Amino acid sequence: MKNRKFIDKIPSITNAKVLTQYTFTYLNDLIKKDLNFSVYIFNKKYKFHYTYSLHENNTLNEVFNKKIHEHNSFIKGNKNYSEIIYEIISDNSSFKVHFLILSSKYHTIPDHVDHIEEILNYYSLQLNAIFQLDHQKEETNSREKGIIAVREFADLLNYLEFKDRNAFQSMFLGFTAESIGADRVTLYFYQADNKKLYPSFVMVYKNKKLFPYDFYSELKETTIKTGEDVCGIALEEKEPIHLEKLDRKIYKGIVDQKIGLKINSIISIPIIIRDNIFGVIEVANERKNKNLDEFDYYIVSIISKLAVSKIEHSQLYNWAIIDNLTQLYNFHYFQTVLDKEMARVKRHAHDLCVIMIDIDNFKVVNDTYGHPAGNIVLKTISRIIRMSIRKSIDIPIRYGGDEFLLILPETNMKGAMHLSERILESIRGHEFLLNNDQVFVTCSMGISSLKHGKMIRKEELIKKADDALYKSKNKGKNRITSDG
Repeated sequence: MKNRKFIDKIPSITNAKVLTQYTFTYLNDLIKKDLNFSVYIFNKKYKFHYTYSLHENNTLNEVFNKKIHEHNSFIKGNKNYSEIIYEIISDNSSFKVHFLILSSKYHTIPDHVDHIEEILNYYSLQLNAIFQLDHQKEETNSREKGIIAVREFADLLNYLEFKDRNAFQSMFLGFTAESIGADRVTLYFYQADNKKLYPSFVMVYKNKKLFPYDFYSELKETTIKTGEDVCGIALEEKEPIHLEKLDRKIYKGIVDQKIGLKINSIISIPIIIRDNIFGVIEVANERKNKNLDEFDYYIVSIISKLAVSKIEHSQLYNWAIIDNLTQLYNFHYFQTVLDKEMARVKRHAHDLCVIMIDIDNFKVVNDTYGHPAGNIVLKTISRIIRMSIRKSIDIPIRYGGDEFLLILPETNMKGAMHLSERILESIRGHEFLLNNDQVFVTCSMGISSLKHGKMIRKEELIKKADDALYKSKNKGKNRITSDG
């Protein structure tokens, strides 16, 4: 073998940059001409471009994130690299290498072509070994991370009481996502009345951080039928589904399309408590991330089983109807409870009123003080509403981002107006401290009523309240309008 010196040396090199520098130096010594070298290496994890020149004090320059179709134009546009005198491309299933030898003056290297190809073939083989070793190390670290996450999650469940539903869900989903490096994790709750799932809590990995997704922006009215999409099929079959690579016949992407994710791998596990379906926990990775393998499925399954045990023990399944931020009932519970209350009006000689509440100029609050300050306003107004209504009778709902809705059973228009005035006064008189500024906030309200003997559809009752609210806004805000 002609280049035994080079071949004997490279097995000891386990770093792509060091290997590249050694290869550049060896080729320069072999050809013995003033040359420049350039190599572009690309696979799913690595994407970088190296240049090397003896005219630059033998330095190896590294340029990240150059697209492969820009490579030749980059070289040809650089005054230091006026001629490409040799070029080879090595392309296999795991990576691609584009290697060029350049010179400021035209040179030919016919005497060295066989040697160069031999060296670069070994260079490619060694790169492959380096990538495989890195992959194995990464896989080992990932598995260790998953096992540690399971142990920490179990310890927390054993020693802490979770009376705060939001804290429990955040911890449950957070540990699930972090343990396997998932891009998206979703907890779906099951509505037995209409046999549908809805995404109650979503966490998304973005900008190197896992954060709760704003449920009310795109997912407020999202529901998934039993047997529809991956989570719906897992629910219907009462069996976990693991798609290491998506089957597009099964996956519909109902949630992911709305929040802008391009998923390529998914795990859906139904949560069943005492033979009753509670919901589905689902994790997913985008195309740019790794496919979720059997070990990932194993970790998610264990964390889910630990969570189910805690949910069953603490009866946290009752929290499926509560909004995380405001602790009011959520939009999906509203759909069910209003049907029941309207049916009661039909059976009994009672009135029913609905109050729709919207925070005035809420966008200005968010834009001026930030979303954390906006959340303070939402939580404070929710607390004022809860303190103002009849406990265990009136039903407070978080209807939208900054909209609330009250269902008032056995209440006529006069009683609804009296309650609305009390809430309006309490809100406008409350002093909010936002980023050290004293801020006052107002609300607008609309009231609709349903009298016994004059039945209307649920949608019409809501629309009448919404129309009344719209009139309050048009009249200058900070006021109440009824549908009468």
